[in-house]
Amino acid sequence: MRITGMATGMDTDTMIKDMLKPQQLKIDSMKQQQQIVLWQQEIYRDIIKDVHGLMGKYFDVLNKDTYLLSSESLNSSKVKCSNEILNISANSEAKEGTYKVKVSQLATNASFKGEKVDGEKVNMLTEIDEDKTFEFKINSGKDTVTVEATKGMTLGQLSKKISEESKGEIKLEYSEITESFELSTSKTGKNSTLEVSGDVEYFNKTLNMDVSTTNIGSNAKCNIILPNGQSGDINSETNKFSKDGINFDLNGINTDLNGKVSSEDGDFTITITKDNGKAMETVKSFIEDYNKLIDKVNKLNTEKRNYSYKPLTDDEKKDMKEEEIKKWEEQAKKGILKGDSYLKNMMSELRMDMFGDKDTLFSIGIETSDNVREGGKLVLDEDKFKKALNEDSEKTFNTFKIGMEKVDTTFKKYASTRILGDTGNRGLLLEKAGIEGSVTDKNNILTKSILDKEDMIKEQVKKMNEMENRYYLQFAQLEKAMNSLNSQMNWFTQQMGS
Repeated sequence: MRITGMATGMDTDTMIKDMLKPQQLKIDSMKQQQQIVLWQQEIYRDIIKDVHGLMGKYFDVLNKDTYLLSSESLNSSKVKCSNEILNISANSEAKEGTYKVKVSQLATNASFKGEKVDGEKVNMLTEIDEDKTFEFKINSGKDTVTVEATKGMTLGQLSKKISEESKGEIKLEYSEITESFELSTSKTGKNSTLEVSGDVEYFNKTLNMDVSTTNIGSNAKCNIILPNGQSGDINSETNKFSKDGINFDLNGINTDLNGKVSSEDGDFTITITKDNGKAMETVKSFIEDYNKLIDKVNKLNTEKRNYSYKPLTDDEKKDMKEEEIKKWEEQAKKGILKGDSYLKNMMSELRMDMFGDKDTLFSIGIETSDNVREGGKLVLDEDKFKKALNEDSEKTFNTFKIGMEKVDTTFKKYASTRILGDTGNRGLLLEKAGIEGSVTDKNNILTKSILDKEDMIKEQVKKMNEMENRYYLQFAQLEKAMNSLNSQMNWFTQQMGS
């Protein structure tokens, strides 16, 4: 606590505060500049978040319903099946009409199924009594897997080792329901074979499983009648296959009441119709979300700055209410990214992505707004888009996909959290402003600028404190001199009075 001005009668605190005003103004100015950079970083990160939202919704393969880089995004085919045994989907290449499908055989793997093992005996089969070697020939004898089992190994450990040595192509399992073991391949089809040699007696006696022969898998077989009456037989190594734009997933066969393969009366039917609704809704949804981003960035990039509103100083905030501060800062933030090269270049590249080539999105009804002030917002001509889908759905999708792949690449260029190629850098906006939850949070251009300004502010505060201490010291010396003078004057007055 300083007690000043007793001898001089001067308001020392006020005088020193006035003397330090130029220095305080310099510090306030630095803090205001720092605050603007903090706001810029905040806005950048908000944009990055929006871009990530678009990338996650439309360019992430896990979001199948809205993923734009798959033929399914503009799938104009609707499928109806007469039986759930057929799990069918179709893309835009599938022809309309009713198909008949007769499944006579499913694809199976090669397997040895053991007979029932007594429950108490299973409990006793916890350890192998001596070292054993098993050899498994699979894939039509092309591959041989050798498994060495050591004494004391449990059945569970043996099962795990068989799976590991075969890289998951062979598995040994026990069912508590059937109380039996099964040795099988993971692959299906006629080329899936399984042959066991070595200590096969272990399987024969201990697991009650006869492995003396070569077991062979089977192919899926079905007959498909097209809408035009033509038919063809399918012979597939798996139960999943694609033909003529139709994806088949067979889960059962056509049987009659006696469990035998049925006659033509038991054929499954598939009805495929064209439906542009899904494609239309997907594209409209993307355009709506994309335009929100464009509108936001365009406003930030063109909004004029009102220099009358500067970041508030600590002293100014003391005399204001919270709501007043909020409204003031809303005005102060306007225009601080006007003409920003990062945002301007991103918008320019996105426009080039969609409309820079010869065969662009214009040809399928996706255009830019006539209002130049809207900065490249998209407009969908629904009639033109529907016509393009109906006339040549494959070409329409390819045109759309090319544009979307370029958009995805540009989004990654500016907002990727991963290192891009051989550059050693992440997205440009992240390199500029960083984002929480990433290594760029503290390692970015704006944070470096903020910290540099913080160091400068600390240096100026230190300088001002030194000046303040020097001024108080000088005034203290003045007080001391005035006290000495007053003492002399008092002595002189006393002497004159005597």
